[in-house]
Amino acid sequence: MKRLGAGRGSAMLRDVTPVILAGGQGTRLRPITNVKRPKPFLKLFSNQSLLQDTVLRSRPMGDPVVIVHRDYAERARADLDALGAGGHVICEPAGRSTAPAIALAALLLRDENKPMLIMPSDHYIHDPAQFHSAAALAYEALKSGSSGAAILGVPARAPDARYGYIQIDEGGNVRRFIEKPDRPLAKDLIADGRCFWNTGMFMMRPRDYLAALKKFEPDIYDLCLRCFEGGRHEKSFLFVKSDIYSKIKGLAVDHAIMERLPSAGRKIHLAVLHGYWQDVGCFSALIRAKVKSLIN
Repeated sequence: MKRLGAGRGSAMLRDVTPVILAGGQGTRLRPITNVKRPKPFLKLFSNQSLLQDTVLRSRPMGDPVVIVHRDYAERARADLDALGAGGHVICEPAGRSTAPAIALAALLLRDENKPMLIMPSDHYIHDPAQFHSAAALAYEALKSGSSGAAILGVPARAPDARYGYIQIDEGGNVRRFIEKPDRPLAKDLIADGRCFWNTGMFMMRPRDYLAALKKFEPDIYDLCLRCFEGGRHEKSFLFVKSDIYSKIKGLAVDHAIMERLPSAGRKIHLAVLHGYWQDVGCFSALIRAKVKSLIN
């Protein structure tokens, strides 16, 4: 699979806007998480919070857009300010999963229409240079016009049933998504040689995202648009309308858009993320990532 040098990868990302999903409570990490200490603000691998680690990892890119529950908006802004980062904080009145949250960011960014790199705030990536290289490959796919979206995938290390898998064709485009297969199927997928773990990180232009959402989930699109247009901007904050947002169906972006694009004839390029990656979703994942973080 294609790779880019770290320096070249970083230089290509200046026009990319990082969109960071920081709305997770981290219920599977209790008691180290709680209402006053949600997962994005934990300091697990450095002196910075997970949110700050994600912002620092995206430094070659433009100013971030952070999506967070409104109760933690000031904390998110403080984390950004401590790093000297600009950007915006979108304040959700309630969690509605990732498809509506990303729609709010796409509406905010639609006029510039620079590629968005969607990133959860609870990932551990051992080598940021490898991340920059994968993001640059995603950017190349969008810039060339060969794909309308690009997703970051990690070579599967073991038949782990906790992850979603992505199977690609010979051209490196997504053939299908397999959501958390059982162990025998996961072993078969790995033996296939063209399957990767789905990191949940993907790149797409705001207008393309909104067009796809409008096509596949028109009700979510319409309500998000009403929430955004009726929202309130205060400095770098966007507060969306609570009464409308509460009516939106909670739906993950994988189900709302990504899994539907290939069957609709729209290409998704897979950009390979080499090196160690971990979704810190539970204690076993946290322990593995913590051990890796202590190894140079």
